[in-house]
Amino acid sequence: MTDLADRLDDSRFFSSLFDFTFTNYVTRKLAGPVYVVGLVLIGLGMVVGFTNSLTSAIATHAPIGAFVILFGVLITLVGAMLSVLLLRVGIEVFCAIIEIAQNTRRRRPPGK
Repeated sequence: MTDLADRLDDSRFFSSLFDFTFTNYVTRKLAGPVYVVGLVLIGLGMVVGFTNSLTSAIATHAPIGAFVILFGVLITLVGAMLSVLLLRVGIEVFCAIIEIAQNTRRRRPPGK
């Protein structure tokens, strides 16, 4: 947690937020917190999915309710895993693009 606090406490972070020339990037500094928030939201979605499958199974009043709850749990788990995968890949793509931009800026000849 101190690593996150150190990254966000840096005065360059807040000056980068209000840099209208976009010469400083904040994407890499925000990647970790965005990932944590995304994981929390995916976890909440899993709880909602489990609750929905449980209430649907109870509402059927039939032996098929066991199948409904198993199918709901399976779909919820697969959806959560795909969501985590897409979240991680998306954040890595944004970080890679920023890294490419930073490396390209360093190689640019002066005055151009």
